[in-house]
Amino acid sequence: MWGSKPVLGIFDSGIGGFSVYKKIKEVTTANCVYYGDCARAPYGNREESEIVSFIKDDITFLKDEGVTHFVNACNSMSVVTTDALLKECKVDSAKYTDMIRAFDAHASFGVEDKVLVMATVATIRSGIYQEVLSAKGVAVFEYAYKDLAGLIETNAKREDILTLIEEGMKYAVEVSATHIVYGCTHYPLVHGLYLEVKEKLGWNGEFIDPAAYVAQVVASWNLEGEKKFYPHASKDTPAFINNIIQLL
Repeated sequence: MWGSKPVLGIFDSGIGGFSVYKKIKEVTTANCVYYGDCARAPYGNREESEIVSFIKDDITFLKDEGVTHFVNACNSMSVVTTDALLKECKVDSAKYTDMIRAFDAHASFGVEDKVLVMATVATIRSGIYQEVLSAKGVAVFEYAYKDLAGLIETNAKREDILTLIEEGMKYAVEVSATHIVYGCTHYPLVHGLYLEVKEKLGWNGEFIDPAAYVAQVVASWNLEGEKKFYPHASKDTPAFINNIIQLL
């Protein structure tokens, strides 16, 4: 199907990876296969052993589609994807990136910055963003959303999503955060709502989307193709279909 051309694969627990693809498509012409495991989304409140088994399933699907380079677009999966797991899945670590690895390699902050990581329970529980940011010499705070990714995944009411966002943003104001890191790829899909709450609360900080750093890694691979996009899901949900329509 692909001939000798490399193929980029993006996998996520559901629709969050679309926010990553939007950044990636700006820097590469590679053909891309997207897989969203919507039937089991979200992953953020799952146990680590479950998430690891899902990673193996997702990678297997993409390999069967001829994918040669892999982007793990789910933070909850990124925090448990080790080199040993990649080896087990027969994935070359030089042809793989994820949210954490890209963020660690490319994100930079000033010594006076106060960085708040907003993420799922699984990502916050792992402590990986906190570890990476501490190594960069900045003050680190954390806020775990238990249900926000799920609400976004299921096209919940705007008001319900806004309520949860505001709860987290109030904490950003309380700790005088200078930056908020989107530690879940679902959150940039409702960036406009975050901006509304930012204005309402008078917070004057900056939002950081690690997808921008993932795009830098993908750009360095110098992949070429016809920029075709092939989305797949374990379950075709309304939110999944709506995001495809918006992209295409």
